Amino acid sequence: MASIHSKITLAFTALTTLVVIGAVVAFLNLLFLEQRVEQGMAVTNLEATIQDMRREEKNLFLYQDTAAGQAADKLANQALGWLDDTPEVLAAVGQPLQIQHLHSVLEDYRAALAGYMQQVPAQMVLEAQIREQGHRASHIAESLFVHERQALKQALTAAKWAQAIGVGVLAVLLLTVGHLLARSVVAPLKRLVADLNPIAEGRFDRLALTSRNAEMITLRAAFNRMLDELEARRRRLIQSEKLAALGVLVSGVAHELNNPLSNISSSNQLLLEELDTADLEVLRDWSQTIDSETERARRIVDALQDFGRRQEAHLETIHLADLPKFA
Repeated sequence: MASIHSKITLAFTALTTLVVIGAVVAFLNLLFLEQRVEQGMAVTNLEATIQDMRREEKNLFLYQDTAAGQAADKLANQALGWLDDTPEVLAAVGQPLQIQHLHSVLEDYRAALAGYMQQVPAQMVLEAQIREQGHRASHIAESLFVHERQALKQALTAAKWAQAIGVGVLAVLLLTVGHLLARSVVAPLKRLVADLNPIAEGRFDRLALTSRNAEMITLRAAFNRMLDELEARRRRLIQSEKLAALGVLVSGVAHELNNPLSNISSSNQLLLEELDTADLEVLRDWSQTIDSETERARRIVDALQDFGRRQEAHLETIHLADLPKFA
């Protein structure tokens, strides 16, 4: 038989477990988003580096500025560093073949740029080759950037749905645990209060020991023992009141009987003393007094017997026509 304490402990354990599970799920979701953000930063840095490289490339071709060419080469080398330092992150965004192709394009770009820098002003063939390789690198980087933004958007959408579903599931589980706790703890207390209302109204009925909670059964048993003790004390009180009432009644009866007995005793004493010398009429008066007082004592005794005699009810068939008529 389960106790209320164990049910409450189980409920709080379940709630704690649910909160911990929700926290773990939220933490894992944040880790996933953090990973996506890191991937986005890597792709953004790569794409921005290649765009800066193209701008320096344009300055080189427009102004024949060797410093711009050196800057373009440095940026291309930096882009290759991004590819080499974060291969797993970039591989999660694009296909491995795409990353390898971008790496080879940047190497060809640097090689063509180095040849161009040695022959400034160089042939138009090298310039076209540099532009073509730069365009390929920029296109691949933009493709990776767009793909990463789509993946990040999908991850954010999935995270929002996961958060909403997690909150909904947690709310349902909390309501379920609360309902079970109310049914297991609050409902027995309400039944106990309902069972105690007759006692408050003066009806000392024993409480039924029908409950699934050990505390409720113990409490009901304690109330039953208390009711038994109250009933025993009530009976003793009634008995004491009966004895007190009997004492008052006996005292009154003794007083009522003392009067006729005293008169009988006095009349009888006079009768014995004056039996030989008193007139016949006087003797008759004393005898009548003794007789009347004796009848008085008998009536007192009969009244007491009628008072203590139980009147039994009985059924009797009568005719309506025989009943008296009222005007």
